[in-house]
Amino acid sequence: MTSLGRYIGLSQPAASRMVDGLVLRGLVERRAGAGRAVAVHLTAQGERTAARLLEHRREVLRPLVDALDPQERVALEALLEKLLHAVYGESGRAESLPDDALGALLCRLCDRAACVRGGAACPVT
Repeated sequence: MTSLGRYIGLSQPAASRMVDGLVLRGLVERRAGAGRAVAVHLTAQGERTAARLLEHRREVLRPLVDALDPQERVALEALLEKLLHAVYGESGRAESLPDDALGALLCRLCDRAACVRGGAACPVT
């Protein structure tokens, strides 16, 4: 819970309470990890809920992006990357996180199929 809290910007007790709520809703389960560590995994219901959220996000964003021509999409990508760097800088937390946690600072629901297509690196990390 301490690591999870660091990744999402919550204290260990707050992260634990958040996971408790997700467990009660049947969305995640705790599993024993290495040593005293406890891993949190999506349940089948959690996987379905995540899939529905991703599909809803695609339904909202697709028409917006489709309205752009290819050159505008390239420009938008560059602008979003610049904004992402600015958000990390403004957060004041980038320096306190491990390198592999930087993406978790902003990304809350990764669509791996879209984000790492063709072997690309996650655009947030």
